[in-house]
Amino acid sequence: MAERGIAITNAHEAQAVADITQADPSFVPGAAGSRIVIRQRAATLAAFEWTEREVPAAVAGEPPRHLCSRHILVATQPEADQVMARLEAGEDFALLALDLSLDPGSGSLGGDLGCVPEGSFVAPFEDAAYGAGPGRVVVAESQFGFHVIEVISSGPATAQNHPQLDAESLARMAEDAELAALSVAQGEAQAQRQQLLIDIQAQIFERYGPDVRIDDRYGRWDPDQFRVVVDQTG
Repeated sequence: MAERGIAITNAHEAQAVADITQADPSFVPGAAGSRIVIRQRAATLAAFEWTEREVPAAVAGEPPRHLCSRHILVATQPEADQVMARLEAGEDFALLALDLSLDPGSGSLGGDLGCVPEGSFVAPFEDAAYGAGPGRVVVAESQFGFHVIEVISSGPATAQNHPQLDAESLARMAEDAELAALSVAQGEAQAQRQQLLIDIQAQIFERYGPDVRIDDRYGRWDPDQFRVVVDQTG
């Protein structure tokens, strides 16, 4: 837990005792297995405290980028090369997308993919598009085939980065990006928190071994789960 910046403090353990005692007034801190029960609860408190600290910090970082683009999806590199040649010769992107794109959704819209936050497309697509920059046409290969991508605009949701969009669209993009960033941060924090709890259970197992004695009032030690469990009764 320490390597993630989390420490179980005396305050966590004191709060753990208070929480457990409130839930079960008969709880005796010195009873068999009580130390493990307290340690588990303290670890949970520390993990949730860490989550409350880390999620806002993650969301408050650099504003996420948006990509406004359109593409033509074809099956092979030679086909992508032919599309590029026809575009360079002056043919219309939207008409080529309608005629050639294997993506039925965007193809029927002239290849239009709208403006979406980073992470909406597969990595090869986004790497090529963000690397190319606004106004460029680039080819990227993914598991779907070969994408001929026209980058209309890219970057955080500002008028400078996306001059073709009105203020309402930019505000909506920024709000969507904030919600997406929050969702990602919460998901990552949840995964980290679960791992932290697994870590502390493993530490308990390593210290006390498989034959841990737990007062029946508090549940039983499950060596397979490395934690105290309470059997559900009818």
